[in-house]
Amino acid sequence: MKRFRIAVFGINDGILHAIKRAIDPRKAEIVLFFDNDKMKLGICYMDIPILEPSREIIETFSIDYIVVTALSAYESVENQLLSMGISQDKIQVFVADDLWKYCLGAVVNINTDFIKCIYFEPHKRLDIVAKYKEAYDRYSAVPVCKENTEKWYHKCNLIAHACGGNIDGRKVIYSNSKEALYYSMKKKFRVIECDLMRMNDELILAHDYERFYELEQEKYTRMTAEEVLVFLREQEMVSCLIDVKWDSYEEYAFLLNEVEKLIENITDNYKEKITLKKQIVIEVYDEETIKIARKKDFEMFFTQYRNPQGECFMDTVSLCHKYGIEAVGIPVEWFWDMRKFLNIITDKNIKLFVYSTDAIDEYSAMRKMNVTGVFTNFLTVSDIVTG
Repeated sequence: MKRFRIAVFGINDGILHAIKRAIDPRKAEIVLFFDNDKMKLGICYMDIPILEPSREIIETFSIDYIVVTALSAYESVENQLLSMGISQDKIQVFVADDLWKYCLGAVVNINTDFIKCIYFEPHKRLDIVAKYKEAYDRYSAVPVCKENTEKWYHKCNLIAHACGGNIDGRKVIYSNSKEALYYSMKKKFRVIECDLMRMNDELILAHDYERFYELEQEKYTRMTAEEVLVFLREQEMVSCLIDVKWDSYEEYAFLLNEVEKLIENITDNYKEKITLKKQIVIEVYDEETIKIARKKDFEMFFTQYRNPQGECFMDTVSLCHKYGIEAVGIPVEWFWDMRKFLNIITDKNIKLFVYSTDAIDEYSAMRKMNVTGVFTNFLTVSDIVTG
């Protein structure tokens, strides 16, 4: 069996570890590393030189294939190599374990025979390629979401997390209290978020039992779902995201049914019902909860933290398109860990929100990276106007 001579484009310690796990050295010899980082050029890394790519070097070292590991820059690297006159069949994407997270385009030149020849467990690598291609085919068919300036996500770039965290000069997180809500209104929030759960057959605002009893100890005013809906009816310019606390799909469906009943009870006619319902945005977490909320005709916000495919943003976009969802929320830790993937969402004009941050610098950095808005406990609208 021929032992292929390979140049790897893009190298660091993490990539080297991934290569060692994936590529069988009995089948392929890594002869060169290529990189666009000028600081790396000329260095021997694991006794292998790091060079700037050129057609002459590839011919001199008799390179059979260039394996591109710089996945977040794959398309630009491919174009760079093609512009040098390197044939496309020599350029192969590195089939990393997390290839499905990336959006590399169609990647039409994946050579399955090459994969079978150089990788440990080639069947596993071929499955990864198939998973990527399926996700990309779905994603590429999704049109860019139309801009709708009437939607809730255009009201404010800040969402008051758990009704807001400022109470009488104190900073209190997850209170979901009446005091927090009214302070947020005073500070000109137009989008609030609250946590909804069932306690003793009553729908209340609480993140969990511990937070609920903390609220009682602090003597803040707890709120029921009905009280919040009455408040919204009186504040037509305000929208409310409801984070439903559920342990089963049956519980999730029950809570949405109860919310719908409350809307019926506190409105006097169909027009009032529709107006109030438009102010409510239900958080959904996976495809099953999406289906439940959609049957109730609620506006939906896709909160990713419970989604089993949450790290595959191409699948997230496809789900959003399938069910008419226009906004997605991700945890702040995901934002920084996965920011190189976020354009997958924003390129389709799906609005991206991050939860939560209380740092004005972090908020500003996120906004510069196409984030529509953030959930916050302590920032206020005046902070971002003057900050």
